[in-house]
Amino acid sequence: MIAGQRFSFPIEAEQEQIYRDAAKMINSRITEYMGRYATVDPNTLLAITALEFTVKLLRANERNDVGPVLREIEAVNKRLDAFVKE
Repeated sequence: MIAGQRFSFPIEAEQEQIYRDAAKMINSRITEYMGRYATVDPNTLLAITALEFTVKLLRANERNDVGPVLREIEAVNKRLDAFVKE
């Protein structure tokens, strides 16, 4: 249940706990926002919460993106190869 709404969709049994934990995190954040912004529509609070968690996810993905590091390592390797061949 998220923001008072029950959702039913198929998930694998081993994934159930992570979905429950995610729902708890979302509900906790919505409750916190409700305390701050009592007059704001619950759907708006849900949207704000979704935005906040998505930004956190994108930031985490940026920190874990090894692509730029690998490209830099490849460039250094090419320079080293060129230096060794001289």
